[in-house]
Amino acid sequence: MPRLTRFDPREARSLEGKDIRGYLPVLSDAVRFQIGPEAFRTAAQCQGRRENGDIFLAHTWFSSYLASEGTRLAAIVVDSSEEMRAREEQNLQQLQEHNRIAAAALSHEVRNVCAAINLLSLNLRDKHGLAPDADYQGLTNLVGGLEKVAALHLHSRRGHAVEEISLQAVLDNLRIIVEAEWREAGAVIHWPCVRLLPGVCADAHGLLQVFLNLVQNSYRAVQECAVRELTVNILVKGERVCVQLQDSGPGILSPEHLFQPFRTGADGSGLGLYISRAMVRSYGGDLRFEPVAAGACFTIELQVV
Repeated sequence: MPRLTRFDPREARSLEGKDIRGYLPVLSDAVRFQIGPEAFRTAAQCQGRRENGDIFLAHTWFSSYLASEGTRLAAIVVDSSEEMRAREEQNLQQLQEHNRIAAAALSHEVRNVCAAINLLSLNLRDKHGLAPDADYQGLTNLVGGLEKVAALHLHSRRGHAVEEISLQAVLDNLRIIVEAEWREAGAVIHWPCVRLLPGVCADAHGLLQVFLNLVQNSYRAVQECAVRELTVNILVKGERVCVQLQDSGPGILSPEHLFQPFRTGADGSGLGLYISRAMVRSYGGDLRFEPVAAGACFTIELQVV
């Protein structure tokens, strides 16, 4: 049975010579592999356990080799628990912020609907003399209450924290995520040659999600087309930078309905473009559809720092 001969210097004295299965099972499994003349080298992420029972996220790099005494294992173990906590806390914060943006945008739509209902109810009141009717008064009170709830959320919403970010870094990350999938489908993305892009006011993770949503929409649109292309263009105009994405798909039949929440005919919930535009507007920018002769074209406009 494998034994632990060297570990964290703080624990080496107490763990030396003990069965490693209770601390890092992945290393215990590694020495059971039948190896030949060549050493077995790999890396793994696993759960580890300390002498006091605490568990931690362990990144391990190890190599097995043959010695006169039998199979031996050399390993480097890194405790990545703090990195994991920081990453998950950041993901939670981003999720909460994006939910606030979506809720605020929907609250704005609710206020618009309430305003339209109020206008219609006033017309009905005047035409049919409904002012004394108790049901009519109850309905108008409910609409007024709904409008107040929406307004309360809008006024109490915290401001979206934006900062100066590298637009180039966001586009590079986007390229890493999507290019392989497009290439495997026989499609091509034409990236801009501009490398010295200005910093912009945004949230890096949120902006990447906006770009990813648009690129995925284009990917689905070009699947049945003979020409499968997406062209990314960048134009810097004073204090604004515009990133334009134009695909070779069949185009948009009803562009006037694009940014409506829960629109019919949309993939998923129909909220993708709606929330994407709300996010970009929270950065002080805008997302809009650009009419073109062929395909679909969207422009993301951002503030230059």
